[in-house]
Amino acid sequence: DSAARAALASAITAAVARERLPLAEAQARERRGDLAGAAARYAALGSLPDAFRLRYTADSSATARAALRRELVAFITAHTGMADARAAAGVLDSYRAPTPAEDLAVGRSLAQSGPAAAAVTRLRRALKAGLGKAEDRFAYASALFAMNRYADAAYQYNLVRKPAALAASAAYGRARALVRAGQVSEARSALRLIIHRDSRRVHHDQQSLSDH
Repeated sequence: DSAARAALASAITAAVARERLPLAEAQARERRGDLAGAAARYAALGSLPDAFRLRYTADSSATARAALRRELVAFITAHTGMADARAAAGVLDSYRAPTPAEDLAVGRSLAQSGPAAAAVTRLRRALKAGLGKAEDRFAYASALFAMNRYADAAYQYNLVRKPAALAASAAYGRARALVRAGQVSEARSALRLIIHRDSRRVHHDQQSLSDH
């Protein structure tokens, strides 16, 4: 009946309000300037990027900033490619002079989530410092490709020589980049080389099977 429906609606409204209360409290504390309190509330809600943002502003001491910096890098590494990691990277950008290790962690994440331009900047610095693996070089090339920097992407793809599966993907990526860069003759040569390598691999696999 109408009374039962009204009671149910009231109960649902109250439940929704209770669920929203912790977030409302965090937001209210932030508006009042209680940044440390708001950060704690956001952290309890699992909204760590918001907590990181407020902690950076709330405590500018060297000790607090250093601790937060380590937490940010660890969080980005653990959540690489996710939206929360991208938000945390925005807080990390507030620090001056990023280390090569920080550039690598952030670059890896942004290569997946974007923006590509930020990924390129971070990965370029990390790779120049001697950090990173072949997968990072491939991600750097792919980010360059996403920025329409096709000639640069082709060059970076060409530096990926192992492992074999990744090198094969890089060879194809290089050919695509050369086409986009208008270097059609070079792209054809690259594609012929890919076909030649693939045919040799197939022949080798067939020979291996026949030997058994």
